[in-house]
Amino acid sequence: MEAPDTQYLLDFIRPDFLLLRVLAKGLIMWDNIEPSREWVESNVPASIRPYALTKPQPGVDPSIDLETMK
Repeated sequence: MEAPDTQYLLDFIRPDFLLLRVLAKGLIMWDNIEPSREWVESNVPASIRPYALTKPQPGVDPSIDLETMK
């Protein structure tokens, strides 16, 4: 139920299926859910964590599609 670790593997999963996987993991691991920013960020794959939940910074690699990662 984990989201894929790499950007390459994320490209093979439709966004709606990724959402279903995260929701299913949350339902299975119900006792581990916490109302905190740390918990939310722990469910974001490590490969996109530096770019997610942040405002775009000037000078970011132009090959990264920040709109898709949000």
